[in-house]
Amino acid sequence: MFKYLVTYLKFQQWPLPMIKKMITVGGVVCSLPFSAIAAHMTMPVERLPSNQSFTGLMFIPNAQSLEYGDFSFTFAQGLPWRERIQALDSLKFSFGVLEGLEATGRVVTEDYHSNLFETRDGRIRDLSMSLKYQLPNFWGNEAFNVAIGAQDLGGALQHFSTNYAVADYTFDSVPVRVSAGYGQSDIPLGVMDGPFGGIEYQPFDFVQLTAEYDAVEFNSSVKVFTPEELLPYDIKASLSYQIYSGHETDEQNMWNAALSIPLITDYTRSRDYARNNVSLMEKLSLEQSKADNASISALVSALRNEGFVNIQVGTLNQSVVVALENRRYNHNQMDGLGVAMGIISSHFGSNLAQEMGLSSDRVELMLLANQKTIVSVQTDATCYQSFVNGSAACDDIQFSTKNLSDKLELVEWKTERVNSGALDSQLVLSPMVRHGVATEYGVYDYSFAMSSNLYTFLWSGAAVDVRHILPLAESDDFEEGGYFEDSAYENEIDRAMVHQFFRLPYVDLANQVSLGLVKTDYVGARSESAWFSPSGAHALGLEMSYFQHMDEKDKNGYANPDRQTFLTRYTFSMPEWDWQFNATAGEFWKGDIGAKFTTSHWFEDIEVSASYQVTKFNDTDEEQFVTVAVKLPLTPWRDMPPGLLQVRGNEAYDFNVTTRVGNDANYLSTGQGDELVMDNSMLRRYFNRGRYGSDYFLENKIRMRNAYLRYLTTQLN
Repeated sequence: MFKYLVTYLKFQQWPLPMIKKMITVGGVVCSLPFSAIAAHMTMPVERLPSNQSFTGLMFIPNAQSLEYGDFSFTFAQGLPWRERIQALDSLKFSFGVLEGLEATGRVVTEDYHSNLFETRDGRIRDLSMSLKYQLPNFWGNEAFNVAIGAQDLGGALQHFSTNYAVADYTFDSVPVRVSAGYGQSDIPLGVMDGPFGGIEYQPFDFVQLTAEYDAVEFNSSVKVFTPEELLPYDIKASLSYQIYSGHETDEQNMWNAALSIPLITDYTRSRDYARNNVSLMEKLSLEQSKADNASISALVSALRNEGFVNIQVGTLNQSVVVALENRRYNHNQMDGLGVAMGIISSHFGSNLAQEMGLSSDRVELMLLANQKTIVSVQTDATCYQSFVNGSAACDDIQFSTKNLSDKLELVEWKTERVNSGALDSQLVLSPMVRHGVATEYGVYDYSFAMSSNLYTFLWSGAAVDVRHILPLAESDDFEEGGYFEDSAYENEIDRAMVHQFFRLPYVDLANQVSLGLVKTDYVGARSESAWFSPSGAHALGLEMSYFQHMDEKDKNGYANPDRQTFLTRYTFSMPEWDWQFNATAGEFWKGDIGAKFTTSHWFEDIEVSASYQVTKFNDTDEEQFVTVAVKLPLTPWRDMPPGLLQVRGNEAYDFNVTTRVGNDANYLSTGQGDELVMDNSMLRRYFNRGRYGSDYFLENKIRMRNAYLRYLTTQLN
């Protein structure tokens, strides 16, 4: 093994003394009894975080990347900065956003609260982004991998900028991975500025030893981590500690602690979901056995008892048609579709068909949102039962999003509308935060609040929307006299609007008009329009708004300007990749004109996005910003039943961080690219947060099946 390593490193033009020293350090690291190797010959070498912004050893990367769909948080101490290893803290957030692609956001700081404008002692507080990509293994050797990466890319001030390429090889006969690569780095210490390499040795399924040459000095560390399935939900924890470093460290120990969790589960993708749950399979068999003797009234009762509203049953073209609205499963409309379809298929048999005067097993479910048709699913009841119980695949499941309103008018209804839901309300509780991240004023300054959003359903497509904000806590810099004082939340009603949704005939264009109060002081109107292609791959949007401030002048005597937006949007969706791209251009809320480009990756119902925007005011130069955002549900998968008042959480809580790029300074954002973001926008209330179209629904039909099984687990007790 060492012969091949020496040959490779000579090819990389490494000095022979360095090679010998590295092999010596590696030999010491790998000196545990080889009986451990024999016992763990087939054990994979774990991929673990480094102290820098990538998966790796201590200061250098290997060619591994974070698993697709995983999120990892790492806290580290001891980083190469300037001419030595400094006592710096690193807070690192990483996502496996695509197969092989690892994206990392990192905050590096010397302390957490000091004002760097006042101390002026050369301290650091840095926010950066890094990317690492493991190339596809087109050469067909799974043991050999190649990756490229960039650390601290694109920011106005770059303290840790490093570009690199690295290859690694994992041996079959021993739990060892060898890495070698070349980097170009702006770190004055010289770490990764030249050839680097390392060895990872894993004698047990919870211990890893590393030795590395970082282009300047040699380092080694020990890493301990949790074995497979020790922690619930496939969570993994790890701890790394320095054994040796050739750098001047001034007794600064180098270590890190990490926690990772997968964001994608068997629920949305696996046909074997809950198959080993014997009680659930027995419950499913019992429910499906009721089908032959069920009646229309039993079906309507079952749907109503599960909280569906606006329920009607009828016939069209020898098919049973069920129309209903889901207000309980708010993570994703696929869940509501799946639960409803499971209940319908378990209540549709010969008795119900005879009662309806049908000779066919065809079923069509039309899903509504505030009494407006959104999507329909058609299938054969017997085929769908087999799909749910796993006895057979069912290819006869068809989704449609077009001309549904016209189709609904042709249905011959056999029941009156049950559980109409008109004048019912939802009280949506959600945390809110305005913050400054890694600024000169502190690592994290914040103003926290709780919003209470009362949304009342009126007639078809109409609703009243009122939101109150209650401040809860704030840091010193958001208090009176602080730098962020004007951005602190206040106890107030900041939104009171009436919405009306409708579709334009012939062109299948969806619209929502909103009138009322926004942003506490502005009164006016907003119009949203959207068009989706039948597959959902393409979507066009238009937003127009005009608002006037209720006060002519502000507290300093200056005129409060009117606000207007005119934004055009295009979205391209690839549900097979769980990916979307959006381009928005036009006039933003504060009058700046420009464009914003966003790439979004979906991990089940968690959306991770990165946006680049470039806008300008009439009398200024262009400014560029990058925003990283995470939107996630803060409400149970199955909310409380809807009724006169349903209390639930926010299905798409938005946490984001913005930084300036493209110039020599990184001053705080002045609000450019600001949009009129609304919790009850048309996209969220009617179009499943933009996850829409026949392609999306077909791609997620396994989730639809599993939603019914998950619902049945709630009935076991």
